[in-house]
Amino acid sequence: MGSRGQILIKDTGVYLYTHYSAMKLPEMLHSALSKKLRLDDPEYLARIIFCEMVKDDLEGELNFGIDTILHDDVWLLLVVDCEKQKVTVKNLGQNKVVFDGSIEDYINDNLGEWWIWLTVQNYFSKNQ
Repeated sequence: MGSRGQILIKDTGVYLYTHYSAMKLPEMLHSALSKKLRLDDPEYLARIIFCEMVKDDLEGELNFGIDTILHDDVWLLLVVDCEKQKVTVKNLGQNKVVFDGSIEDYINDNLGEWWIWLTVQNYFSKNQ
């Protein structure tokens, strides 16, 4: 089965994919952005984010990938826009935007109420 999600680096059109760890993507992105490195440089920021995603699975062949398209089985999409310094988190399964703000707000929010809502919604959608 899996828990599929992607992070889109909007400026480059690059999608960073996880097959099993969608619920961890907001934390991974938060950790990467909190380093406050290359936030205005999409190519380098994509690498920083992807390294955060795969840091515990460097030699694995499953779970993580890089693409140029949105997969049709992804339920969680995080969009990073370096030019506008913005992050948007979309629950595609519910067709809802659960966070839409600046990179700085995303860092400072520390995965606040929207994260709790997303976690609860994900739990109930799996257990109905």
